[in-house]
Amino acid sequence: TTAANLPGALATTLGTNSLADELATGMAVLHAEFGPGKVLALEGHGATRRATIAFANAGEKTVVLAKAPLVPIRSA
Repeated sequence: TTAANLPGALATTLGTNSLADELATGMAVLHAEFGPGKVLALEGHGATRRATIAFANAGEKTVVLAKAPLVPIRSA
């Protein structure tokens, strides 16, 4: 499943625009490699902002938002 196929998913990568500022703890996201996950924690600002995410298939990971291919999954 890709982000484009998910209902209500925004087809924008977080690291490339201001969507990184909209990310919140508890938000569902989709990562290109790790699949779906839930944001557990956020830290930092700007290019070094990081999120700790619990991925369903890849476990818990901390990613740099400016580089992570994340798409928020919004409820329809």
